[in-house]
Amino acid sequence: MAHKKFPEDLVLYPDELLETVSTPCIVFGEELQNLFDRMISVMSDCHGVGISAIQIGVPSRALVVSWGGTTVCMANPTITSSSEETDYRNEGCLSIPYLTVPVHRSLEITVQYDDVDGEQHTVAFEGIPARIIQHEIDHLNGETMLDQISEFSANEAIKKYNKRRRKHG
Repeated sequence: MAHKKFPEDLVLYPDELLETVSTPCIVFGEELQNLFDRMISVMSDCHGVGISAIQIGVPSRALVVSWGGTTVCMANPTITSSSEETDYRNEGCLSIPYLTVPVHRSLEITVQYDDVDGEQHTVAFEGIPARIIQHEIDHLNGETMLDQISEFSANEAIKKYNKRRRKHG
């Protein structure tokens, strides 16, 4: 079986960097665009739908989400409201390959964020985009999908991940 090669920039679990709470973006413009471009490149190489800056080793509050031909780059995102109605679905993570776990997420959220130029936006998202954004904001807060499930389930998932990672290299 061929071993999957991951982009050199991608931070993989259990790297402690994934537990880092990211700091606000204070530099915008070309420097932030370069970060977003790197993130999009790694996300695309991994066939992902979302990535946070910490997943490429940069502890800045920046994320990229991509779905249905739409890509949104967010700096300093904050969920300002979320629906009480949730959905319970399997999620995967670029930093924890070979594994999916079921996670409860709000079906609808409103997010306030800055764009590459520092202009603030407030946008409502629902369904899959809302799920992806919540997942990526967890990363900005030093959490992974494993922190969103019970300790028992997380321990079982980690065993499965370690076994699959050894198998796939």
